[in-house]
Amino acid sequence: KEQQDHYALLGLGHLRYLATEDQIRKSYREAALKYHPDKQASILLAEETDEAKQSKKDEIESHFKIIQEAYEVLMDPVKRRIYDSTDEFDDEVPSDCAPQDFFKVFGPVFMRNSRWSV
Repeated sequence: KEQQDHYALLGLGHLRYLATEDQIRKSYREAALKYHPDKQASILLAEETDEAKQSKKDEIESHFKIIQEAYEVLMDPVKRRIYDSTDEFDDEVPSDCAPQDFFKVFGPVFMRNSRWSV
């Protein structure tokens, strides 16, 4: 089973580990309102057969559960740290830097990779 991108599911793929709890909470609420099975009932009406309706209902409920799971993982500090540790490590480091520019040049590198520190 391929791991879901929890940040992308909540519309936070551009922020990833930098997303705050408030941003996660807000994005979850928006996604939950949009994809809640009760809000998706009209989609079921478009299906022709009972079998197709059940299949679509299962799909809608499954998607909503995935959104809930994403929220639960990202709001739990331990689970989130474990999840974030599966992101790729950025090992791109500038090779040349004048001493007076050290923090300007390396600051972003430290920021990107600080989450790997304990």
